[in-house]
Amino acid sequence: MQKALVIFTVGLRTRLEIGHRRQEGAIIVLSDSKALTSEVSINPRTEVCHFYWQRIPMGVLGNSRRGEGLVRLNMKSYGNHNSTYDSRILRIRPEYVIDNPPHGLYGEMEHQLNGYSYSGLDYLLQDVAGYQAAGIKVIGYITGGYEGGAGEDTGGDGYGSYWYSLELNKMLIRNMAEIDGVDGVFIDECSSYPNTSSKAYLRELTDLAHSYGLITWGNVGVDQFDDWFFTEGGFDLMQSSERWQGQSLSQVQQDWGYRVSVTGFNASYTAEDAFNLTIDAWEKGLAYCYINNVEYVSIAPWFEEYTALLRDYQ
Repeated sequence: MQKALVIFTVGLRTRLEIGHRRQEGAIIVLSDSKALTSEVSINPRTEVCHFYWQRIPMGVLGNSRRGEGLVRLNMKSYGNHNSTYDSRILRIRPEYVIDNPPHGLYGEMEHQLNGYSYSGLDYLLQDVAGYQAAGIKVIGYITGGYEGGAGEDTGGDGYGSYWYSLELNKMLIRNMAEIDGVDGVFIDECSSYPNTSSKAYLRELTDLAHSYGLITWGNVGVDQFDDWFFTEGGFDLMQSSERWQGQSLSQVQQDWGYRVSVTGFNASYTAEDAFNLTIDAWEKGLAYCYINNVEYVSIAPWFEEYTALLRDYQ
């Protein structure tokens, strides 16, 4: 089976490309406010096409729509906000920030368990609108907890099952969309090969997010995972490797690289190390790569140098 990329644009001529790995298999139909994407497999002998449609927000359509001055980066920023921290991110201007707004998981936990007001949690991202004014898309964090079953014995964060429940996550999506005004939702702890019930759980979340026009970004954390996330699961983007070291791509990363992100960290990394690892990911066809010296609650002292190198390269 061959795969082809077909782009239909309103008022413009149709373009057909075959064999481009970064974008193969995607059909995108543009309109004023939405886009439709479809996987299409074409049998060259019979010319039979099979389509799998899903709606995606305009914000995930690729580098040509990145705002001026933004860095091609999916920056994970899970907390520790203050004026210094925020001012650094606003100067760096990543294309995406995956973060914890007040009405995401951790704001809700603080509110329900400890009685804090949502606006009083200064370590969370309170100024979503300020980031957006700089052109940054804010992706609000929740965890699927491996589709509601996470615990310490299953590799999840070990919270009570309530915090992974479908109804709680649907409430968080609604609140982040309606109150915080986020651009998308990041669903952490997705099973890499979900079973039938897990697929139903995840699809309810992506359908709800898309009903608000939100970008859906899942996280399996590994190289190998089911392409169902793209073909039927309703995920616009997927976080795969969380230990990116320039390794060879898995088959699903090769097939869907233009919608795949990776991350990596090491205390010994320099700005040049981070730059080289990121460019390696880009040249292998991956959409986004984020490298830091630690995981996701602080910013490396060399981060501005790293992003300046990326800005010059892109």
